[in-house]
Amino acid sequence: MLSQERQNVSASDGQSLSSLTVLPSFDDGNLILHAGGHAVRVHAGLSASRSRSLAQQLSHSATGTDTGIRAIEVRRGADLPLLLQCLYQANPLSWSWDPETAPPSLSHIAALSDIATCYDMPELRQAVITHLDLIFPPDLTDYAGALRAHLIPSDWDPLVVWDLVTKHNLPQMRYPHVGTLALLAAATSVGEDTEDQVKMEEDNNDEECCPSSDAIRARDAFRAHMLSSLHAAFATGAIGLEWPAMPCPNVGCGWEAAHDVTERRYRSLAFDVCSDLAEDIVGNGELLDALCPSCREALPRAGERLREQVWAWLCREDGEELEDPFVLG
Repeated sequence: MLSQERQNVSASDGQSLSSLTVLPSFDDGNLILHAGGHAVRVHAGLSASRSRSLAQQLSHSATGTDTGIRAIEVRRGADLPLLLQCLYQANPLSWSWDPETAPPSLSHIAALSDIATCYDMPELRQAVITHLDLIFPPDLTDYAGALRAHLIPSDWDPLVVWDLVTKHNLPQMRYPHVGTLALLAAATSVGEDTEDQVKMEEDNNDEECCPSSDAIRARDAFRAHMLSSLHAAFATGAIGLEWPAMPCPNVGCGWEAAHDVTERRYRSLAFDVCSDLAEDIVGNGELLDALCPSCREALPRAGERLREQVWAWLCREDGEELEDPFVLG
């Protein structure tokens, strides 16, 4: 391995790459990957076998005049440490199944997905897909098991997950619940911005942006339909927060206020489907403190059951014929 040092190398076009910072890498490497003033030395054969993009670039590269080895400019210097890891580690997403060990963060999965796509790395792409199957099993009846197995990253976000899925060009029906939830999660947060964007495009008569406006309108129409349906499910009682006793017989218990605020949060889609903490379910510490011991103890299960109902509803709305796959028993 190399310690960090300053070196001069030459690119394949013969131009000098002035004073690059060589990151810790392989001192016997016969290929230099560089960008943004940084570089790593790697083995050309292994790089070509793992990355189709690098293999193609290698076939057209020439040996540098100063160093005697070939050099390839990659997309950006920030890619180099992770790219080095992805080239030499069979599966950067492998991790311990020990419940005490946190699974890879969503940001790390996203970064690996980006590297796999940009540098055309089939094995890494498959590792990301396999991990997505663990997080969101194509068989939705396994989803509760995924939650119990602590597979969900702490920084889970449905929109980011859906972006990962679409980057891999997977059939959308492989993860139908993620797609629906992603649309729902953004329904209230981007509505006004989207309208402003569409109006601006129309005012500017920007031909390049006009096609996106049609897509935005279609997307928003679907979001509005799903949001309206979800609200109706709450209004009709098809979905609701289940308490052991309604109303709570304990005098002074604030169960009604907690019930109202919780359903309001779910109706506005401001919820975390992976959390099981009472504070996150209610979203208000004062309301939580106002509950009697019985209701406070029952709240996590009631909130979890509400999430199960919402997910089951999403699956049915998205065409899945499921009864209730999320009974944890």
